[in-house]
Amino acid sequence: MSDFSIKNGVNRFKTFSVVAQILLINGVLFLVCNIGSNIASADISEYLAMPSNASYFLKRFYTPLTYMFSHLGFSHLFFNMFYFYFMGDIFSSIVGEKRLWFVYIMGGLAGALLFFIFSALFFGNASYLLGASAAVTAVAIVTAVYAPDLPVSVFFLGSFPLKWVVLVLFLLSTAIDISVNTGGKIAHLGGALFGLLYGLQLKKGVDLMDFFKIKSRSTKLKVVHHSEKYHDEPEEKVVNDILDKINRSGYESLSKQEKETLRKIASKK
Repeated sequence: MSDFSIKNGVNRFKTFSVVAQILLINGVLFLVCNIGSNIASADISEYLAMPSNASYFLKRFYTPLTYMFSHLGFSHLFFNMFYFYFMGDIFSSIVGEKRLWFVYIMGGLAGALLFFIFSALFFGNASYLLGASAAVTAVAIVTAVYAPDLPVSVFFLGSFPLKWVVLVLFLLSTAIDISVNTGGKIAHLGGALFGLLYGLQLKKGVDLMDFFKIKSRSTKLKVVHHSEKYHDEPEEKVVNDILDKINRSGYESLSKQEKETLRKIASKK
């Protein structure tokens, strides 16, 4: 019965969007860590965090993966996941959902690597890394590089090009007062560097995900060049047609009507 339930749970999990899957994993691990530390007096986060100490790391070699899904403080979890929900939704619409897991994981690993290198060189062996910030930063940077002028609404402040929204948030979270949470901000930089590399290559038509032999279905659809045809087509096909054009020629190749259509569809999500 338990195996059947687990199988059903896994199958149900696979039906969720990638954004929902990542949010769920982060939420569950947050509850596990907090229940363990506050009720069972077991510091579970100690086994999930990425250590800077080489000997500890050899014993917990899996932590470059687990740290990017783990949080202790609710505010840390909330802001990371709120930003990820916002950027992950745009990423899925513009860059493609099939790439989201790859960018999240690789951005997190890049952050862990840079953290480990800087810790060995400058910080000593007494720190550890916990949180999704580097992975989320990678997702945000890729999206901003790929569609820099996509207009996004920022609460009551109005609409701004995506590149400026991401840049301001990166500066606020990383560049201001680097003496606080220095290791975490170094990890942000690692995620940002991977995001920048991936985004620039993707705009050139090179998908770094292909080098890891991660197979995914590529949708080949005829691009509709006449904007009036969009009114009679299913929304999913409209999005696929526009994304196909972006993949071949970049966001700036879209017509004004195509950009407006994409913006309206993205705003519904």
